[in-house]
Amino acid sequence: MKVLFVNPNLCSIKGINPGLAYVMTAAAQRHAVKLLDFTFHQGRSIEKLVESTLKEYSPEVVGFSAISCTFMDAVRIGEAIKRIAPDVPQVYGGVHPTLLPEETLRHPMVDAVCIGEGEKSFLEYLDKIERKEKPEIDGIWLKDKQGEIQRTRLRPFEENIDSIIRPDYDFWDVDKYFNIIGNLDIPASRGCPYDCAFCSDPAIRRAVPGKYYRVRSAGSVVDEVKNDWQKYRSRGLARIVFGDVTFGANKKWLKEFCDLYMQEGLHSELKWMCGTRVELVTREWAKMVADAGCIRVNFGIETGDDQLRARLYKKMFTREDIVKATSHLREYGVPFEFNLMIGGPLDTHETIAAGVDLVKEFKPLRAHFLPYQPLPKTELAAKTGIRSGLSQHAISVIMKKLWIFDVFYTFKMGLKLGKSRFILDLVRFVFSVNNCRKLPLTNSNIESELRHFTILKYLAQNRCA
Repeated sequence: MKVLFVNPNLCSIKGINPGLAYVMTAAAQRHAVKLLDFTFHQGRSIEKLVESTLKEYSPEVVGFSAISCTFMDAVRIGEAIKRIAPDVPQVYGGVHPTLLPEETLRHPMVDAVCIGEGEKSFLEYLDKIERKEKPEIDGIWLKDKQGEIQRTRLRPFEENIDSIIRPDYDFWDVDKYFNIIGNLDIPASRGCPYDCAFCSDPAIRRAVPGKYYRVRSAGSVVDEVKNDWQKYRSRGLARIVFGDVTFGANKKWLKEFCDLYMQEGLHSELKWMCGTRVELVTREWAKMVADAGCIRVNFGIETGDDQLRARLYKKMFTREDIVKATSHLREYGVPFEFNLMIGGPLDTHETIAAGVDLVKEFKPLRAHFLPYQPLPKTELAAKTGIRSGLSQHAISVIMKKLWIFDVFYTFKMGLKLGKSRFILDLVRFVFSVNNCRKLPLTNSNIESELRHFTILKYLAQNRCA
């Protein structure tokens, strides 16, 4: 059976979607698979790309991966597909359909949803469609011809995630991704054990049965990194990102992983980055990741106001915890980044200023100022009586000011790390000397590419000694 997978990324250039890569690889065990990836087609005609793809491939099933911020883009693409191929079933999976299966199925473009993890569910669905059997599959809800929802049992999370087939990234245009971003996202775990009020993870844990937070064996993760490094090093792979929500939560696991990573010699060849919780980073934690080749740790700080962070966001660390974590990382030469939300409930000019002051004080490699988005089924979104202290206009003005702050801050960090090399690299980048720039200067993702070309390169070089 011929299956077309759609990555409806119409807003920014990010890394390869690992969740979609897993499901595609599982489906490819018994079916023909093709990817329609909109990442590098932003601003172009959806209809023309859909038309040429369907004419060339003629899929029998179309599968979408959607989070809440990409769902409407997925639907737009689905409408274009439906006009040309009205009888081809469209199946939507990902975080958004998992949390809102009935609402997703009510959309006229959606024929079925995959709730939870899709490696087994979607493969079984394809098998039954190919045999022309009614696809009654655990974890797949359908809409019949009368528009009624046909529900099935929910499929529990796969407890042994080492048993899940490893993703094959050759379905993707890896050369473009690596040339512009340089990173490959390899998850070392699935889920998260924490209960942040703004995050979808606790909602997913409640929506699907089984154990949600699961960690792969250290050997499995290192083996996958080694194989991908051998496969893609000549094609532009520069770094690994462990995109776990909470990397290294178990210190015993972290020590085993770091020891294996160094035993394979990867620590000196392939640097890596991760995100974790402030309160997890001890001196021992920092030393282990530094020795194993970590060049950046990302922290979700969310706000500079300790009370707001604890009371509303349910992140129970304080400024003192931030001091300790960042001090340990500085001691072992590991840069860190901060994520802060703007415009959330009870956010004010004062709380945003506190976040900016935190950035100025701790001097992270970069501060990501991200607009708050109320995600479905999250605890914070359910608190309808709590509003931001700022108007949408005020938030828009603040975001523009913070963007300017971020640009100058990134420039200062480039100078700090690369010194005169940064000026030279900046000139080379702007004028595309030696074809070092892949995107036009008007592209909204140009800063990410510049950081790949300069700052992340400096970090890797500095840690190679």
